[in-house]
Amino acid sequence: MGFKYGILGAGRQGTASGYDIARFGDADQIVFADANVEAAMAAAKRVNTLVGREVARADYINAADASSLVSFMDDLNACVSAIPYYFNTAAAAAAISAHCHFCDLGGNTGVVLQELALHEEAKHAEICLVPDCGVGPGMISNLAVYCAEQFDECEEVLIYDGGLPQKPRPPFNYALYFNIEGLTNEYWGDALYLENGKVTPTPCFADPEPEMVDIPELGRLEAFVTSGGLSTMVSTYEGKLQRLRNKTLRYPGHYALMKALNDVGFFNLNPVKVGNTEVVPRQVTHALLDPLFKPQPDDTDYMVIHMRAKGVKNGKPSHLTLDLLDRHDPATGFAAMERTTGFHAAIVAQMMVRGEIKHGAIPLEQAVNAGRMVEELAKRDMPVRVQQD
Repeated sequence: MGFKYGILGAGRQGTASGYDIARFGDADQIVFADANVEAAMAAAKRVNTLVGREVARADYINAADASSLVSFMDDLNACVSAIPYYFNTAAAAAAISAHCHFCDLGGNTGVVLQELALHEEAKHAEICLVPDCGVGPGMISNLAVYCAEQFDECEEVLIYDGGLPQKPRPPFNYALYFNIEGLTNEYWGDALYLENGKVTPTPCFADPEPEMVDIPELGRLEAFVTSGGLSTMVSTYEGKLQRLRNKTLRYPGHYALMKALNDVGFFNLNPVKVGNTEVVPRQVTHALLDPLFKPQPDDTDYMVIHMRAKGVKNGKPSHLTLDLLDRHDPATGFAAMERTTGFHAAIVAQMMVRGEIKHGAIPLEQAVNAGRMVEELAKRDMPVRVQQD
């Protein structure tokens, strides 16, 4: 007997999650729920076509309605939330009421901490509740743990990651394969790093110039500070690692343009008066940049993760590099960003229903066995390359 899964949000990442679950999750049924029923129907039809069986169907959901969320999850074994982060606290609470395992794409540490505060309730309901299951935070969290575990004593892990178009278009040299609210959320506020073993806030766009990093197969890229990528990892590893940080990778030229927008205030959430009207700068930015950043029909992308770690192994200093480079998949049509984000959340959902994760609301880096995640990624043609000396 298989499992019944729900996917909240039938966009890019949610559809990819449903596809992965249909392939690997022993699924009897997958229900895509969205406020846009046509989008949910399209996602279900796409998954059914790709896997060659009628496993997915569509449903309507109002994510702002708590009772609707509970009703949707009531007969599910697990639910993946691929809706905007600000719905996830209420969705997590609904999962507890429905006794349904729950994971989400995370991305906002404040919201994640609200979810993790539900630990005792989730434990009592005998469910797993794991936020932050996207790429960063998400896959990079598991891979950073994997790096640290390769040492007898690990001192630092430096993480570089980013989604990039295979054919960049000036001036931004960027294409967006997820909700723009997630992007501007990352470009605002402080990142939390570990420096000298202590949690250290670092503002987005803190450096006058980006760090330049050489990435296998892609060449030299910009790396700069964005928020939220490490989420709870800094608390988990405070005092255990001396240094832990992550930076976002982009093609050269992107940083200067986005830093200028940030410095002027275009990512701000506080309203400003324009004539007789108050407008939120970030909403204006969304309206202007979202059409510009949308991928064209023939666009393809990369998702790149590069890590550098150092520590002690067998009594000697040791250095490690880890690389994962994923590409748009022409066979399924899924972008690399969709694969890495959606598949990762799907893997966590499958681990939950199979009893591989403890009950309660648990940070991703503590909930998931990093070695098992590496094994699961390899099954999906996302091999991790590690070199250690």
